[in-house]
Amino acid sequence: MGLDGPDDARVLLGGGIGAGKSTVAEEFGRFGFTVFDADAIGAEVLRPGTDATDAVAQRWPAVVSNGVVDRKSLAQIVFSDADELQRLESMTHPSIRDEITRLVSVTQGPVLVETPLQHLTIPRRLVQGRGDRRPGSAHSEGGQPRGRCPGHPQPSGLPVV
Repeated sequence: MGLDGPDDARVLLGGGIGAGKSTVAEEFGRFGFTVFDADAIGAEVLRPGTDATDAVAQRWPAVVSNGVVDRKSLAQIVFSDADELQRLESMTHPSIRDEITRLVSVTQGPVLVETPLQHLTIPRRLVQGRGDRRPGSAHSEGGQPRGRCPGHPQPSGLPVV
């Protein structure tokens, strides 16, 4: 499939921190793709009054005030403990997947979903950044990731197209 491919193209763009997802998504957008960013959808899932926010408040009450999640405080907890990160993901990822699926189903024309989520089933093509081609971004010199979550595996064995 080229960028001038079918009008119903569905592309999942995945990769770890600093893999270049945003750069690739921007390019697809220039070619007429509607781009959905799972990170932005994740922020919406944690808005006041959602099930995910209620679950976060029960698990980590100190990071929620008046129904608002302090995402920076939450990040400090979950990015230093793989088990806590897994708990947060179990609270948020189902809602994120549901919203992405809903958005894709009601959008006409080509769609690209930029996401670190590994278990979406909508793509026809997969684009993954290669670790040896990640200049700058969230990576330090030598291509090593900065601030990577312990115990949070990067995808492997995925085709690069």
